[in-house]
Amino acid sequence: MPKVKKALLRFFCLLIYPRPPHHFRSKARLLVIAFSEIDPGDVDMDFSMEHRALELAQYIAETKDTVRGAAKKFGISKSTVHKDVTVRLEGLNPDLYEEVQEVLAFNKEERHIRGGMATKEKYLVLQKARQH
Repeated sequence: MPKVKKALLRFFCLLIYPRPPHHFRSKARLLVIAFSEIDPGDVDMDFSMEHRALELAQYIAETKDTVRGAAKKFGISKSTVHKDVTVRLEGLNPDLYEEVQEVLAFNKEERHIRGGMATKEKYLVLQKARQH
């Protein structure tokens, strides 16, 4: 994308979305796609990251799943899921961001319980195997 168009787009973003500079990329990409003056191929990768972040957030909010579960479901790494729902999502959809943060906080509070349950199941399975 030419530098002049980027500069104009950033200026336009400032008029509509008066937020810190780290929000420019996401808002600029959405505006590019909305106006369709610039080839969508120029912004495809960033747009797909934003789209993925929104899909992940909706999935986590609806199912109350963990970062690990969402990563497995979508076939991506846990660090990618975490970055999408903590960094990228905040600028895209603040309401959904808050909802996802509540789910992540709840999962973090419960993880020691889940770990204990998994260990208990592991040893029960081993005990049954020894008996047979």
